Amino acid sequence: MLGDTGTGRTRTALVEVRAADDLPELPVLADMWVTELDPNDTGAVIEAIKRLRQAEEQLTDYRRALHERLDESTTELIARYRENPVSALVAFQKPHSGGRSGGKP
Repeated sequence: MLGDTGTGRTRTALVEVRAADDLPELPVLADMWVTELDPNDTGAVIEAIKRLRQAEEQLTDYRRALHERLDESTTELIARYRENPVSALVAFQKPHSGGRSGGKP
């Protein structure tokens, strides 16, 4: 049974689940790293700077999207705890020992 935890208890929480939006693409690090560059080769320097700026933009977009998700999750968590403050104490409960192996909880 899906709600069975293996210890005779059942899960009673009702959780709303939604598909997460994809995070922006991360830059391909191998493409952006410059290991050897002739500082006198203006074209190569310009190209290296261009790749680094593109990677910076991608990383900034990724970071922004990640922090937006964290903010949404934090807001949801706070709303749930305000609705049912006792549910915050679940994190402090000792894990049950035993389970299916026949030990006592």
